[in-house]
Amino acid sequence: MAVLFAVSELTTIKRDNDYPLIFDAPTSSFASQKESDFFNVISDIKKQCIIFTKSFLTEKGSLDNNKIDPLNCTVYRMEKQRPFNNQDLSTIQTNITLVKE
Repeated sequence: MAVLFAVSELTTIKRDNDYPLIFDAPTSSFASQKESDFFNVISDIKKQCIIFTKSFLTEKGSLDNNKIDPLNCTVYRMEKQRPFNNQDLSTIQTNITLVKE
């Protein structure tokens, strides 16, 4: 993670350009407290960070507000609109919902 932040910072300095940092489920092997610490560190970074994770969902697929409420960042939920046909990708639509600002 530190390497990704450093590369992003160097790119900003060298090119006068800033790109969002995108993470795909970076917390899958974290303990509960480390996961919370990670999200709070990310929220303090002065860059646009996009994190895709299933960490805020319960086993039944509903939102786990106990994990979302303590965060200091904006949270969106992205999910497939149902029904869709697994064999026909043109039937898959994406819903994006603001959960927390």
